[in-house]
Amino acid sequence: MNHARRHLGLFKSKRAGEVDQYENMKARLVKGLQRMSAYNSAFDTPLVDEIAHAATYVKRGERYLDDPNCSPETYAAISDGIAKQAARMRAAIRDLAANRKERLKAQSTSKLAADIKSLIDKVVREG
Repeated sequence: MNHARRHLGLFKSKRAGEVDQYENMKARLVKGLQRMSAYNSAFDTPLVDEIAHAATYVKRGERYLDDPNCSPETYAAISDGIAKQAARMRAAIRDLAANRKERLKAQSTSKLAADIKSLIDKVVREG
């Protein structure tokens, strides 16, 4: 079993392409964070995993919401799930920024968080 499949145990049922999407998203986030400097895999990798998992769940939820046969009850439940995943992503972004602030003494946490959020938005948009 490869590394990503082991970590994707959180997915109740893996859809075609979700493992690849997760691996791709995680790799691009790590590269982007490394370019921003002060990447420390011991601290940052668990948070990147959290973001990649949450983003994959959000993308899955959005596909359900786009279905014209989605009932109002299902729409509400999935919207709630997406909101919870977005909250997980925001918390991980804040933690990444706080961890990096300690290593990059010169930058503010809010500036780091904004830079990280921008990177994540770009990676998620590009799929």
